[in-house]
Order: sequence, then C-alpha cells, then structure tokens
Amino acid sequence: MIALGALVKLTGIVSEESLVKAVLNRVPKGTEEKNKQALQVGMSIAETIL
Repeated sequence: MIALGALVKLTGIVSEESLVKAVLNRVPKGTEEKNKQALQVGMSIAETIL
C-alpha cells in the first residue's frame, strides 16, 4: 500500500480520491483505516521526492 500510494503521487496516473476509493472497496473488512494510512504514508514519502 505504501508503494502504491507513492506510485500514484509520483505519476498522477489516477486521482488520490479514486485510489483511496478503489483500495477501500477491495481490502478486508476491518483493515480499511490501516490501508488508508499506508497509502497516505506512501504519498507523503513521494512528496519529499517531488
């Protein structure tokens, strides 16, 4: 999830909103918040590169 968040931030291939929505629809119930946090970590790391 971290790598996916970074990839989306660096490439802009899909919107961050679309990414979060897609991921939250596919992860196991009860893990939504952790996965959302992992995406945010990846996006934050990518921001330091940009």
